[in-house]
Amino acid sequence: MVKWILIVLGVIVFFAVGGSAVVAKAPEARERVTGIIRGDEDGEGQGAAQISSTEYVGLRRSATSASVRSRIGEPEKKHTATVEGVKVECWYYGIVAATGSYQLCFVSGKLSSRSRYAPSG
Repeated sequence: MVKWILIVLGVIVFFAVGGSAVVAKAPEARERVTGIIRGDEDGEGQGAAQISSTEYVGLRRSATSASVRSRIGEPEKKHTATVEGVKVECWYYGIVAATGSYQLCFVSGKLSSRSRYAPSG
């Protein structure tokens, strides 16, 4: 019963304060709420390298890698490749409350592409 009261209160506060702004500025709260919803009472069920669909949609092309990092945090993984003289750095994040991953790729320190990948099946 306490679990459901906390969930309801969390949802009310979330919408009252401005939704995505709360998620973007309080990743530890996001982790705790998601953990409780998943049944993990201590709130440690979600990794910090996950972002919400609202955060993902809010990322604009040409955003600097520094601004993206400050907005959504460090990625789970990074991969860098140089092809035909173009250095591309891609970051990977999990998806909050879903299965799959987001890929953000930067060229010359600016966001050039973003993609969502879901498991096939």
